[in-house]
Amino acid sequence: MRFPIETMSSSYLKLIGLSSLVRTSISELFVSTAGQKTVNQKHISSLLLSLPPLEEQHRIVKKVDQLLSLCDTLKANLNQAQTTQTQLADAIVKQAVN
Repeated sequence: MRFPIETMSSSYLKLIGLSSLVRTSISELFVSTAGQKTVNQKHISSLLLSLPPLEEQHRIVKKVDQLLSLCDTLKANLNQAQTTQTQLADAIVKQAVN
């Protein structure tokens, strides 16, 4: 795909490309040829993408990055809590057996 560089943030384009909506749309366009799935330029050009102003694209990317960082922190906290829970359960069982 080609876009005028001044209208699109590459980070925003990456987010759009990774979205389930776009990935599903592209997968529906696949054509099987000799066992290989292909998508041609005509198919890609038929995709409709939301293109907010450049500054809004930057705000969207920044917010998504913040939310993904928060998700990483929450996952780490959850893993730590599960480890602590397992250690506590092991200590309780060990004390009950003794």
